[in-house]
Amino acid sequence: MIDCEVLAELDEITAPILYIQAEQDRLVGASCLEEIRRIRPQVAVSKLEGPHLLLQREPRQAAEVISEFLRGLDLDPITHRNIVG
Repeated sequence: MIDCEVLAELDEITAPILYIQAEQDRLVGASCLEEIRRIRPQVAVSKLEGPHLLLQREPRQAAEVISEFLRGLDLDPITHRNIVG
């Protein structure tokens, strides 16, 4: 497995976060979501059927999930930045 430790940086992100979890991901375990939620409990989560690399393997489903997430944000129509928080 590849070791990519970025949890410290996760706490510095101020933008809303969408975590798309691949149900059959063999590289990123489900326990990773628990770690992310420990640091950023407000993270939005969507689970999709498929393996790792969901954006490439299930592009339409992933795009729908991302679009829905973005529509739910309260964005300034000019700057496209989050108005709330």
